[in-house]
Formats: sequence, C-alpha cells, structure tokens
Amino acid sequence: MLALPFLSEFSRFEGRILATDPTVEFGRLLMEDLVNTFAIDVETGCTRNPVMFNGQLHPMYSLHDIEECIRKIERVHYSELVELDAHGDNIRLRAISSGFCLGGSNWIVESPNGRASYVAASSNSQIGHSAVIDPRLFEPSDAMVITQAAVRDGSHANVGLAEMLKAVVSTLEQQGNVLFPVYPCGSLFELIAFVSEYLQGSGFVHTPMHVVSSVAKRCLAMANIEGEWMSEDKQSALYEARKPLKHGDLLENGLLYHHEHMETVLTNHKGPYVVFAGHPSLCAGDVMSFLDIWSEDARSMLVITERLTPHVSPAALQARMRMRVCVAPLEIRPSSEELVGRSMTDHALIALRAGAEAGLVVGTGTGAPSASLKPGESITIPFKKDFVRGLLMEESVLKVMDNKTRVFKAEVSVDPKRRCTIQTAVTPFTKPLQNRVAATTLASRCAELGSPRIQEISLGVAVDWDNDSHRVVFADREIRIESLNVVTLGVLRLAVARLIAESDTPSA
Repeated sequence: MLALPFLSEFSRFEGRILATDPTVEFGRLLMEDLVNTFAIDVETGCTRNPVMFNGQLHPMYSLHDIEECIRKIERVHYSELVELDAHGDNIRLRAISSGFCLGGSNWIVESPNGRASYVAASSNSQIGHSAVIDPRLFEPSDAMVITQAAVRDGSHANVGLAEMLKAVVSTLEQQGNVLFPVYPCGSLFELIAFVSEYLQGSGFVHTPMHVVSSVAKRCLAMANIEGEWMSEDKQSALYEARKPLKHGDLLENGLLYHHEHMETVLTNHKGPYVVFAGHPSLCAGDVMSFLDIWSEDARSMLVITERLTPHVSPAALQARMRMRVCVAPLEIRPSSEELVGRSMTDHALIALRAGAEAGLVVGTGTGAPSASLKPGESITIPFKKDFVRGLLMEESVLKVMDNKTRVFKAEVSVDPKRRCTIQTAVTPFTKPLQNRVAATTLASRCAELGSPRIQEISLGVAVDWDNDSHRVVFADREIRIESLNVVTLGVLRLAVARLIAESDTPSA
C-alpha cells in the first residue's frame, strides 16, 4: 500500500480502490511515517530520496497526496460482496481474512466463467492478534495468484523466538541496550507482547520499553479499538472492557512509552533500554541515530526481525560494529508451496519481487501447474466455462424476440453507458445449417454492418463485425447472436431467422 499514492495521484489510473478499514488507517500512518522518514530532510527541509516511478525518478509523495489517495479508497468489511459491473462483466469480489495482521485480506474474485483467489501476506498462526485465515481461500478455483509468501533465506545464521528472548535478557543483565528496527505497527504488537512477558518472567518487572516513531502514539491507540478484525479471544477481551492487546496495559502501567523522537528516550529515562524504532531497512530514521550511539558498545544488541533490503546483510553489519547482531525473523507466513499444497486450484501463479529470479519458485508437487510472474508480466489462464451474461438495456428489446427464442441470461439496465452483450439462441431447427456457408451468406446480407470477419472457433463458425462488437456463432444445433446495439441485435435476429426458414424449406 505504500506505493498507492503514486498510482492514484501520479498516473492515469481511474479504477476503484478497495481496502478494509484497518488497512486504510494503518496504511495512512505507515505512509506518513515513510514521508517523515525518507521524504523530508530535517535539517534543510528539502525533498530527498526520489523514487523510480514509470521509468523515471519521481519525488516522494507528500502528506497532501496521502490524504487525496485515502479519500479515493472504498472501505469494505470481511465477506462483503462487491460488484464490479461497469462493463457488464459481472465480476464479484470478497475480502476475507488473511490472518496476518489487523484487517489483512486475501481476495476472492468470481465471474460467471470462473473463480480466482488473490493471496496477500497470510498466516496460519493461532497466537496472533488478528482474525485467523479464512479457509474459503483454499476452496476449488481456476487460478490462485500468490504474493508475499515466505522467503526462506539461509544466508545468515538465524535464531528462533525463544533464543532471541534469552539473548535480550542476557543483554540487559550486562547493562547493554536492545534495539529492534521495526515498522510502527503490524508485527510490532506481537513483539511487544513476547518481549514484555519474557522480561517479567525473568525478573525484569520494572524495565520499560520504548517505541519511537512520529506515528507511534496513534498506531498503539488504534490497534486496541479494531475489535471487528481481531481473533475471537481478543474480541472477548474488548467486549469485557479489557485492553485486548498487551501494549494497552503496559502503557497504563508505565512499562511502555511512545516517543516522536529519540531524544526523549535518552533524556527522560534511564537505561538499559529496550527500543523499537524505524526504519527496518536500516537506511534512515531514528534507528540510525541509536546505532550511532550504541554500535561500538559490545554489551548492546541489534535484533533484526524484519526482512532487510538486498544491499544490507547481517554479516556486513556485524563486520563494521562491535554491537551484536541477532537475526530472528518473525516469519509467520506460509511458503508458496505450502499455500498451493493446501489449495484446490487448477493454476498457481507466484508473483515474484522485482529483481527476483524465476528459478526461486519451487515446483508444488500437487499436480496443479505453477508459473512465476515478474512485475509487468501478464499471463492468460484458461477457464473451464465459456459464458457471457447479457444486459438488456431496454425492455423494448424483447419486441425483437418471439416466444420461440431462448435468452440465455439477461438483466435489465437503463444505463446507456454500460456495455451490452446479449446472447440468444434461436429455436432449434430441423435441418442443420452448413456453418461456413451460413456464415458467408449472413455476412453478404448484412453488408450495412461493415466488413465482416469469418473464422473457425471451438463451437463452430463465427462471423463478426466492428472488432467483435456484433457477432453470430453458428454451432451444430444452436446459433448465438451477440451485439452491443439493440437495433443491430434485431437486424441479426431477423437475418438468422430467414436463413433458418430457407434451410427448412424443401427445395423445388
């Protein structure tokens, strides 16, 4: 979502933007934090860190751009049905819980022709604060597009959560400081809960923790009121007037503080310190200021729980500082292989990060074809069904049809701007037509529609005009008529009826 203002404010995109309420609100705060961290030079007040967008360097968006972007987002609830029918496509969307964070969503896309799922960052974990992953994601589908799956990186010796917590206590016992480079929301809430409980269980009952960010206060407050999007046990706490997330009690009891700037941590509190600060890329933000002070302290420790950018490696960090580096990724996302193995999809598409190699995608072994998809690439997935829903723009269109004509599917719409594709099947005829001959004859009789195109298709022979705006398909026992224009539909209907009548008339 951090790139959304570039799309909504600096491109020609005019489509709808859908998101859950927590995604919008936390996204707003993350974008503000990004602007405060990367876009403005505190000393000069000038713009810095331009971004590559549409093939050229572009200044970082502003706080005003963020608000304009947020204004364009439509907020949805879990399982709410959203109709995308601007062109008569009859596409329906549903956001369902991804289990990864508050408001985190996977998406189900359905049309008359098939069903596809879009998988964002997800989690099967039962110990988090968000609602669990919705199992409807794994129901039969024609395609599954997987993004943000877990990436297993064995380039550095990682430790588990338990080992990391032990290292935190050991650091504090040596009067060292602990620094967590993190985002101001998301996994931060779990980290605070894990670390605080372990500290209290290890005798550090009065050791406070500090969150440093320009949006820290709002993030911490918002997380404790988003009850609809929480797990069942967290919802129960909210309804009982208790703080559902651990940091609520810690704030009240003086064991957790939020700061807009690092200076208030060092001037208003005594060490040793446990600090959560941004930015997790280790390229900017208050975390760099803390590193300037603590990097040569061998008693202190840097705990990396987020995935680093490719040009920053833990080994390189450790080589240039005496401060210990502990890599303990809180990876709760399943891999693409796990997701595909659990699903019942016909085709799996794994979206790769920019710069990633297709070879990183491992075969699923489930029998479902899988393919990697790089940024900017497109791929065609064949659906099992071939169905088009028609839109009758006016009830008067019924006048061009007799009682013997079957309308496959139709809806009445009075919006003249909507695409109108109408499929009908004329009365089954007693003597089958020669499809190629019938198509050629029809094309010659409808010269007023322009230059025709006749081609063989799977159903039989099709003749169309004006780039498929009007189309007649001659199948073995059926003729389908499609048009974007009600009048043209009537013309084609009568012309086809004449062909049938001539076919059924005995020759002299």
